Amino acid sequence: MDENFTNTQIESYSLPSVLDVDFQGLERDYLKVSFIGFLIFAIILILGASLFRLSGALDPYSNLIYIPAFILIFLYLFFLWKGFKYKAYALRQHDILYKRGYIWRSQTVIPFNRVQHCEVDQGPLERLFNISRLKIFTAGGSSSDLAIPGLRLETANSLKDLIMRKIPSDEEE
Repeated sequence: MDENFTNTQIESYSLPSVLDVDFQGLERDYLKVSFIGFLIFAIILILGASLFRLSGALDPYSNLIYIPAFILIFLYLFFLWKGFKYKAYALRQHDILYKRGYIWRSQTVIPFNRVQHCEVDQGPLERLFNISRLKIFTAGGSSSDLAIPGLRLETANSLKDLIMRKIPSDEEE
């Protein structure tokens, strides 16, 4: 056994607090993109249900199907709106953090030395609002990857460039 090995205990009060991290919120246009995207999906779903009903496959009292559908749509939009303010990211010297969740909150930390590569993507609706998503792929596989939505295209590209520059410097430390 190595006689030089030590494993000193760290007291929890000496740990840095995540409350001291200055998180950056997502762009407000991301909320608009999320609302519009979901409403397009909901309209297609309701039109499909209406066509199914008009085909005679359902009885005349099938109008009741719309009530729960509209309640679910309203609830989803409500939680989308409330959850938006809990989504934020932060950069630190050796990692990037992302937090989210209105009811169930989570915070993900990706150390730069685990990053394999980064990607910036936009869907057609996101392009209209100049919003993009930064995807960070890690050595831990797809379950440990991170996507940060709601960033301006310029911000996402700057973050990607910064992270890609940090990878070699962190591996040298």
